[in-house]
Amino acid sequence: MIEVPATARSSQAMRERFLREARAAAALRHPNVAAVFQFGASPDASHCYYAMEVVEGETLEARVRRDGPLNANRLWKLRSKSRGH
Repeated sequence: MIEVPATARSSQAMRERFLREARAAAALRHPNVAAVFQFGASPDASHCYYAMEVVEGETLEARVRRDGPLNANRLWKLRSKSRGH
């Protein structure tokens, strides 16, 4: 769960942006993109949420912690692999 600061939660503009971005993410269909199944706001609009697919495997954060920052060549290879090239 991601905790959003109270100032952001109380902002109508921030809620609208969150929901707009969640809607865009939910529209993506690609084998290398985690699916967003549902999104919305609580009945009193105090919290926004989205539920997405669980993807097994190593996170980018874990990889960077283990191996250090990725160089441009490695990033290009990962990008190409994720795009099916």
